[in-house]
Amino acid sequence: MTPDSLSAHLLGCGDAYDTENHNSGLLVSQDNYRLLIDCGPWLTRRVLDSVSDPDWLDAIYITHAHPDHALGLTTLTNWMDSKKRKKTLTIYLQREQKSVIEALVRYAHWPSANLGYSVDYHYIEATREIGPWQAEFAPTRHAISNMSIKLTNNVNHALFFSGDGELGEEGAELAASSDWVFVECQTYDWHHSHGSLLQIRALDKKPNSDWLLYHIDPVDREQIRYALSQQNQMRVAEEGVVMDRTFAPETGGIIC
Repeated sequence: MTPDSLSAHLLGCGDAYDTENHNSGLLVSQDNYRLLIDCGPWLTRRVLDSVSDPDWLDAIYITHAHPDHALGLTTLTNWMDSKKRKKTLTIYLQREQKSVIEALVRYAHWPSANLGYSVDYHYIEATREIGPWQAEFAPTRHAISNMSIKLTNNVNHALFFSGDGELGEEGAELAASSDWVFVECQTYDWHHSHGSLLQIRALDKKPNSDWLLYHIDPVDREQIRYALSQQNQMRVAEEGVVMDRTFAPETGGIIC
């Protein structure tokens, strides 16, 4: 059986107003299927720097409708239109947030009636699969409804992306069963609507899993980096890094 390769490209790791990093966002790909998780306004340049084919991206998942996670949709979908995209774009989102997300896409083709390609909206409440992966979602504690996501491939390798907010019991369970864990860590100390290092440290972790902390307040970044310097399982995420792993179907183990 041919091994499967899963790729994760951390396009941005910054918070809403970070002047050094792009907005947080992750590109996940396998079997020529590409999913962009979140699309903030500063993230779009990072995306466009790396692609020229407007049909290159298959789908987008928006964890929540805050501007730093969704506002780039207008620019990205407009660019795809100007470059004559033909393939349908799928956008996964929460049902209650569709009106906000749809308005961003409509602005991309204003004053024309439509884009030159189709956009299909899929509610995550009814989503069990995205591309080649099984998909699971869990709420976090945030200012608005945010849904973290776990993607599991056919050899049972899992990737988790939290979006924004403190993980609750359900989200913590998804993270604890994942191999790659991208988790928002706004501050060192506890925060009422964001992840914190003190909270994340206490979470259960799968043996040999890799935890990457992103969306860190620049004020707290060096303190968090220093606190993690002696730990092997958790580290501060660095944007622009592409991570590829190939897994043996029989065992799920890393072979290269």
